[in-house]
Amino acid sequence: GLAPEIPGDCIKSGRAYTFLNTLHTMFVAVLQARKVRDAQAPAVFPGTARSQQLRQYPYQQLVGPLPYSGEKDTLLLRTPKKHEWPWEMPFLADLLRWLRALTWTQEPGSVTFLELALDFEEFAERTLPHAPQAKFKGTTLSLQERGRVLRLAMNSVQRLVTKGQLHPARIVTRCSSLVPLGGPALCGLNCRPYFAGRNAMLFHIQKLADYCEQLWSSKVGAHRVHAPRPYAYRPRRSAAEVESHRLHRALHGNLQTGLAPPSEQIMPAKGGGSNSSFGADFFPVIGDGRLPQRP
Repeated sequence: GLAPEIPGDCIKSGRAYTFLNTLHTMFVAVLQARKVRDAQAPAVFPGTARSQQLRQYPYQQLVGPLPYSGEKDTLLLRTPKKHEWPWEMPFLADLLRWLRALTWTQEPGSVTFLELALDFEEFAERTLPHAPQAKFKGTTLSLQERGRVLRLAMNSVQRLVTKGQLHPARIVTRCSSLVPLGGPALCGLNCRPYFAGRNAMLFHIQKLADYCEQLWSSKVGAHRVHAPRPYAYRPRRSAAEVESHRLHRALHGNLQTGLAPPSEQIMPAKGGGSNSSFGADFFPVIGDGRLPQRP
């Protein structure tokens, strides 16, 4: 808010004008420098970029024009053997087309394999296949399993590359891109791309946010039963009495006190462990825009 020059009704002569003009010029230079610094904060201050990343989901990458990424390098792969690529070859072709359609940026951020799995299925208009070691291959995969299969497939393709770069990112075990939506830190990539199917991804991210909200509501509203703690001071018991007491509690006590079912376990806080079961009961429908179905 300062004017570039002192108004004409101010003092125009003497040392006072020189002092005020110098002071005014210094204030303008300081404000302009702070404006440039704030615009470049993600590149200069990594901590600031990380805090902004944890506060909000990058919805701006799902709309608007794509940035110019330049010409893509040549990518060559050798013919895979049966044990190197256990899936069908059309899946390999769709996976390569999708990876080449992604636009990678230098902006700070990360992406989980759950998001990448949704984007692949929308781009290729097909569902991800089952894992090679799966016993039952006629069932619908959950979002958690889809992300795991995509990670296995991308690792397998990476071993087949003889020239070029499959993608510029590397795998990290604690990706926090879903933390603003209420999800835990999951396995993903340390570089975030512009999705190939951004219109459909906007729909899926909104449904994923609703899933996180419902999950937190069910976990926060659950009540766990705890047995009353024993008194601090009690008479010393013999080994036979202790064994008899344990046997009585095992036969007649409330077994749910120490063994709560998985549905009643408290969900880890934001940024929880990467071994979370997040997405195991989430079954998004690809292509027709219907709501995610739960079994």
